[in-house]
Amino acid sequence: MEEASEQQRRILDDIQSKLAELEKRLTKNDAAPLRVNNSLTPSTKRILWVDDQPKNNSFLVALLEDRGVKVDVALSTNEGIEKFKSHSYDMIISDMGRPEGGKAGIDLALKIRSVDPQVPFFIFCGNWAARNLHQESLQAGVNEITSSGTTLLSLLPLSNGN
Repeated sequence: MEEASEQQRRILDDIQSKLAELEKRLTKNDAAPLRVNNSLTPSTKRILWVDDQPKNNSFLVALLEDRGVKVDVALSTNEGIEKFKSHSYDMIISDMGRPEGGKAGIDLALKIRSVDPQVPFFIFCGNWAARNLHQESLQAGVNEITSSGTTLLSLLPLSNGN
């Protein structure tokens, strides 16, 4: 319960940060539109989430599942590849670092792209990796990399408009 509360606190902090950023942009009159997905009506039905510490994402996974999205979890790159090859997924979410390597998310993206070059692939990771491995992730075929749960949800093509 403590962990769920902590995750919820981090997400609320993230939302407040995004709202402050939006307010700052609007005040400057040069507001670049932020992609905000208020309607999580899933057109996507199944997500593969690869992370060796799945409890870190339990709040986001529960949020997606509450909206009818099936989320399968894999704990390693190899398990993720096996699940991807044996099931049909509408998108992939991965962390960046796992025991098999500090760029395991990029390695997974390269392997997934060799099987399916079109499936949406997102990396949800810490601040350092999101900043420093952004370009390398995009070159590996990742659609986007972020350290923000709010941003991740806004990026997922889950509503009819995306």
